[in-house]
Amino acid sequence: MFRKKSDSLAECCKTRELSINTLRMNKRASLLKRKRVVEDECIITDRNIGELGLNYSGDNGNDEITIIQQIIQCFQNEHIKQQLNINKIIQDSINLIKENNVNSIKCQIIQMYYHFSQDKNTIEIMKKFGIHFLIIEFLPNQNEDTYNTSLNCLSNMINDDIQLRDEVIRTKLIEIILAKDIINNSVGYLIETLLKGRPFISINKVCQLIPLIKKFKVVDEGIICTRLLLSMSNETIDKKIISNLQIIISQATTSLVCFQCIGTIFATEHPFLISLFIKPTIEILFYYATMICDSLKIKTSKSNIHLNLLVDETLIRTYLWIVENLFVTVCELDKKEAYSFLLILIPSKIISSIILCIFNQSINICKEAFSTIYLIITIISNIPQFIITLINTDNFFDIFEILFIQLEESNEIYHLLEIILILVSSQNIQIISKLNERNIFEQVDSFITSNNTEIVNLAEDILRIEHLYNFNSDEFEL
Repeated sequence: MFRKKSDSLAECCKTRELSINTLRMNKRASLLKRKRVVEDECIITDRNIGELGLNYSGDNGNDEITIIQQIIQCFQNEHIKQQLNINKIIQDSINLIKENNVNSIKCQIIQMYYHFSQDKNTIEIMKKFGIHFLIIEFLPNQNEDTYNTSLNCLSNMINDDIQLRDEVIRTKLIEIILAKDIINNSVGYLIETLLKGRPFISINKVCQLIPLIKKFKVVDEGIICTRLLLSMSNETIDKKIISNLQIIISQATTSLVCFQCIGTIFATEHPFLISLFIKPTIEILFYYATMICDSLKIKTSKSNIHLNLLVDETLIRTYLWIVENLFVTVCELDKKEAYSFLLILIPSKIISSIILCIFNQSINICKEAFSTIYLIITIISNIPQFIITLINTDNFFDIFEILFIQLEESNEIYHLLEIILILVSSQNIQIISKLNERNIFEQVDSFITSNNTEIVNLAEDILRIEHLYNFNSDEFEL
């Protein structure tokens, strides 16, 4: 509104306030009017909602479709949903399908079932009426949208229900989705649901699904399903997914889900796949180790150590998980082969990256990195050559100052003391000196009064060796 020159500022403000109030009142009236129109159009009221059902009127099904849409609308309202007679609605919907062959009605009923499948209580009613069998019966002739809705409904019903999953598997469901040959989220979600339950479905059924899974390649749904296949630890399945794993491993440096998938090979029993993929996996770990070393910048001082975190925490945790499982896998190889891999791994940036992770401001990352370095030191404890290589890694001895602060649980303290005992037992002057410089033995001495006998015993063993060194350091050789 333009201000008239004759108006005072107070008059102008009052006029503006009245104008705003008028606009608000008009808007409120408009919204109320629209609400009344919606209510007038809805044939479902609080008085008849409990008696609501579906009956075929004999025309094109327009009335039934309207009612189904309103049932869906009511079901999405938590208050109104409680008033719906779901048993009656489902029974009426089954009768309605049997009485007519109007495709539009079937599509709307499937849509209604999908909404019902998002509620655990309603799912139980659907199971009682065998809705899963009805949905599977309709799958072959459905258009893609209704087909996707049907699969999503089945997935919701099958999820965490092994008995229902087995019932569905015994039908022609797998044959139908193979014949349809559609690759999308809905198909991937259904396959994932079929694969993830335990006990697993039969190997024959799994092998039927593999050609479809392989078509997903590096799409997330395909990778998730491939990880589920790996979790079965079956050599027959392993041999059928080699080509898929080769594609996945080629993307592992740019895709976290691909990296996680490769990690599953080393987290479960796969001797055949390990022989094929251990070297490519080590190369991938070298890539991530370099990235982590470049991204984690450490600034050290006498009093504190600060980390500038530039990499994703999920990636670091995945990396540590794979490294740990890789070292466990290496231990299970024959002695000569294991030694050759350790010769590659111990001097690499993998160790440097783990040490850097211990300085992480995230306590969880720090503890996971400690778990990994504990495992590695335990593995190489009887190989002095590797111990020497390890302790010469940058910032190695600085981790103990951090660990004595961050570790609180009894089992964590026990493992920390175990590491120190392994190191001092090597009778290496450099190790004793470096630990002395950082007052680590004073920290160990504080555990002599612990209530945990095992911790006390470890602390005493460490101090006994340290005292022996101080008494006659000539007995120790570098």
